[in-house]
Amino acid sequence: MIVSIRKRDWTIVPFESHKIATAIQKAMVACGAYTTDQIPQLLDSILKTISTLSLRVPDVETIQEVVETTLIKSWYDRVAKAYIRYRVKRNEMRADNHTILDVEKTMNEYLEKSDR
Repeated sequence: MIVSIRKRDWTIVPFESHKIATAIQKAMVACGAYTTDQIPQLLDSILKTISTLSLRVPDVETIQEVVETTLIKSWYDRVAKAYIRYRVKRNEMRADNHTILDVEKTMNEYLEKSDR
């Protein structure tokens, strides 16, 4: 049973399986071709697969890869593609946000030095 997961910033948080179900549902809706009736079975398969990895605390990336693989193996190729596209967009947004924070930090450091 999965109790906790490791986020990208290395913090450990409680595992919330409903977030996987929500992500799959959003990918299915984005495709417009599937009903969401299969989500409980897909989620069950995903959780079983993660449990077999014998990881004490799985990380977000590993869980997302299991979701992708499960969707593809279950013949939900279009849903997997939508899910992957969403992941790519989120990674880009995180990178952009990180860049903005770095620029802000640099400007603040510069302004602090110039105030002296």
